[in-house]
Amino acid sequence: ASSEVGATYHDSLEGLLPHCDFLSIHCPATPESEGLLNAERIALLPDGAVVVNTARGPIIDDEALIAALRSGKLAGAYMDVYKDDNSKPPNPELASSPNVIITPHVAATTDQGRWRRWTITLENLRRYVNGDKMLNVVDVAQGY
Repeated sequence: ASSEVGATYHDSLEGLLPHCDFLSIHCPATPESEGLLNAERIALLPDGAVVVNTARGPIIDDEALIAALRSGKLAGAYMDVYKDDNSKPPNPELASSPNVIITPHVAATTDQGRWRRWTITLENLRRYVNGDKMLNVVDVAQGY
């Protein structure tokens, strides 16, 4: 691990996990990310860690998550998504766990959230037409 601009860089997920009291997952669902957080990786988290998944459900192995919550390895989980969230209700054991909060895809569906997205979209259109830099652009060449 190395430190840069006050942040610590870890060259692998396995190197990062032991330092995560809260693990917030933000990655796309791809064949490579399916089951990314499995039993082996959950075991690397500190005891009492909390997992937050606002990415996609298949990224977490449900059975491994349930086992870690049941054993006390994890203190809790918050999920705005869950496995098969577009076709089925969440795993009943997850849904009934007292240390799990499931709010499927509601984090962005408030009136304020919708208004903000439309405002940013319209502002970006204005900026694009005027040849100005748009908001929230990820510039890979600049490293952010």
